[in-house]
Amino acid sequence: MSITNKIHLRNIKQVFLVGLQGQTERRLRKLGVIEKVASTNIISDRTAALRQAVSYVGEHVVDFGHDTISPQAIG
Repeated sequence: MSITNKIHLRNIKQVFLVGLQGQTERRLRKLGVIEKVASTNIISDRTAALRQAVSYVGEHVVDFGHDTISPQAIG
């Protein structure tokens, strides 16, 4: 499956891009990836990205399996 097809699944999966800079950012822009990711999910700071992801999971996932970390544990 191509990266474009995977991103089209964003209705099912959230994509977060964190700390983009330099060659990585240029390459993702050239490939059109950045335009397909919600601007709120492009974050410069890893801690902020993790908090946002945990918040999303807390709002959208009903049942945590026994092998997952609860959002409260991350804070």
